[in-house]
Amino acid sequence: MATKFCNLTDEQKHLLEDLYRATPLAVDKLPYTKDMEDIHSEFLRRTSRQDGIGDLFQTLKNMGRTGRLGGKLRPKRPS
Repeated sequence: MATKFCNLTDEQKHLLEDLYRATPLAVDKLPYTKDMEDIHSEFLRRTSRQDGIGDLFQTLKNMGRTGRLGGKLRPKRPS
């Protein structure tokens, strides 16, 4: 199933950034987590959009690639 990309307004992009920044995880660690489910549900609640969770994740990845999200340090692996 092909994922469509979200066509978000600047205001919606800022909201998605804010929701992402409230999580401790890097974007690549978000799939299949409660944090991603929370981002998705809160984004839909605040915007009344109908985007799928995969669509929002892909949008976050694309935003990260353009440097819009900044970087999060990954936790060190226990030795």
